[in-house]
Amino acid sequence: MGRDIRLLLVDDDAEFRHAATESLESANDRLRVDTASSPDDARSRLRDEAYDCVVSGHAAPGTDGLAFLEDLRERDPDLPFVLLVDRDDESLREEAVSAGVTDYYRRDHVRSTWGLLADRIDDAVTAREATTAVSQQRHRLEQILKTVPSCVVQLDSDGRFVFANQRAEQVLGLEREAVTDRTYNDPEWRIRDLEGDEIPDEKLPFRRVVDTGEPIFDFVHKIQWPEGDERVLSVSGAPLFDGESVDSVVFSLTDITDRRYREDRLIRLHEASRDLYDADTTEEIADITSQAAAEILDFELNGVHLYDEEAGGLAPVAVSERTEQVADSLVTFDQGIAWEVYESGTVRSYADIREAPELYDPETDMRSGLYFPLGRHGVLLANSKQPDDFGETDLWLGRLLAANATTAFDRIERESLLRSRTNALAAQNRRLDEFASVVAHDLRSPLHKADSLLELWRQTGDESHVDEASDTLSKMETLIDDLLSFARQDTTERKTEPVSVREAAERTWKTLSADAAALSIDGDRQIVAAPSRLNRILANLFDNSVRHGGEGVTITVGFLEDGFYVADDGPGIPPDERTAVFETGYSSTDDGTGFGLAIVRRAVDAHDWEVTITESDAGGSRFEITGVESGE
Repeated sequence: MGRDIRLLLVDDDAEFRHAATESLESANDRLRVDTASSPDDARSRLRDEAYDCVVSGHAAPGTDGLAFLEDLRERDPDLPFVLLVDRDDESLREEAVSAGVTDYYRRDHVRSTWGLLADRIDDAVTAREATTAVSQQRHRLEQILKTVPSCVVQLDSDGRFVFANQRAEQVLGLEREAVTDRTYNDPEWRIRDLEGDEIPDEKLPFRRVVDTGEPIFDFVHKIQWPEGDERVLSVSGAPLFDGESVDSVVFSLTDITDRRYREDRLIRLHEASRDLYDADTTEEIADITSQAAAEILDFELNGVHLYDEEAGGLAPVAVSERTEQVADSLVTFDQGIAWEVYESGTVRSYADIREAPELYDPETDMRSGLYFPLGRHGVLLANSKQPDDFGETDLWLGRLLAANATTAFDRIERESLLRSRTNALAAQNRRLDEFASVVAHDLRSPLHKADSLLELWRQTGDESHVDEASDTLSKMETLIDDLLSFARQDTTERKTEPVSVREAAERTWKTLSADAAALSIDGDRQIVAAPSRLNRILANLFDNSVRHGGEGVTITVGFLEDGFYVADDGPGIPPDERTAVFETGYSSTDDGTGFGLAIVRRAVDAHDWEVTITESDAGGSRFEITGVESGE
């Protein structure tokens, strides 16, 4: 049972008012009837109290129901109003309908059917309440839609926009009034899928919701703003029903252009990461990083600077094409923002780099700046001539690219170290093989010979056999010394320093037993070398000349543009043997160990120098050591 219905009955006939009150309240227990004898009296009551319906007579003395209706409609267009007339009058009926009458009855018919009038009043009030509730609900919905932060629009059943909230202006690029002038498939939207193809009308979100009566979620398509900008929207919508038919559709529109752009850049960065993983050199990694920064992140002005010990700072290894076009010169940073970022390992972002206290070049025309550390390897720089030109997405994606590049640089460094260790292990294994070969052959033979000579001495007593055995054992001692020197060569001193060649030669010469030979040193020069390795080179070259140069050989130490040489006036080395003499175990004499010049080659290689053999001015041998760094 609903609430009471307050009815105001307006009529100049007191008897009729009394009868109507009793009859109507008896016919419908919701009705509560108040009466007024004239329109003026009714107006006074309506000003002071609220009524749900008015029933008024017409054309009685002092009563003009039609004029009263017209006056009431100005103040309350929807209040139910029933007009009672004394006779049928078509023109009066038309005027009443035009004025907004709810219903129209003859007085004499009502006297006999109060229940019919009571039901009509109840229906009219109930209908008004329902209409008011719907109107209030619609009003509340519109107020909600106006205030939600996302873009919300409503389209009627014909597909025309009838509502758009404030956010729609930012999503659709139109004033709200302009939005409501369009339909869902207006050609000016230029609706396309993500590949740029036109979407058939029956597959557009509005048509799908209307045709199926079902909601739609996250339908993605492109539209074009009036200025020509292309935007990507995510569309979700639901139908509003009037009975069983779709009355309208409400859509929520989200501009996901930036999100799609971000996702696209992430995908492309992932592809670039694969390229970084496949890169073989630091230069290749730097090139890929700079290219990705320009083409994927839109960092048109960028560069990868890696630490270079010789340059004393962060040297440019790869820069974008745009940077090459605008830069007068490429800078090696040993101070400023880039250097501070490299040392601290922290990312720096500047809306205007002129405000940075550690600015490298105060006269720069750059404004915005992003600086990303690349671990211990260097930095990735991105600049713009426009202030505040980089956002949070740029900063985030730049961090990601820099992290991937750092991982790639670390990988190259590890692989290089692994290769170096692998090569060193392989070289060590080769030396062990050579060592084993010498032990198995070169040492066994003289041991067997010495054993045989001693046995002859026991049998014959001839002491010459003892002397020969002693010489054999001396040769073994020399062989063992060379062998140990050869085997230990890569485990000894590695540190280099400026060394005087003259002092090293004189010091080495004093350790040799070469009284009949002479040493001549033509000047002096400081070179960068490991002292013990340089001494080993000189000692073996001097010993080679003494062994093969004959009585009274003269050895000369001189200097080249990028190194030095050791020459003698002995018989020299035939050209066809000049490569073989550096091989382990090669000797042209019976008393040679075959390790002397092999030790020279290994010590030279350890310095990253080169050694070649030519003929000296005196016709002997000349060993030239080149690629030597000056220590002056």
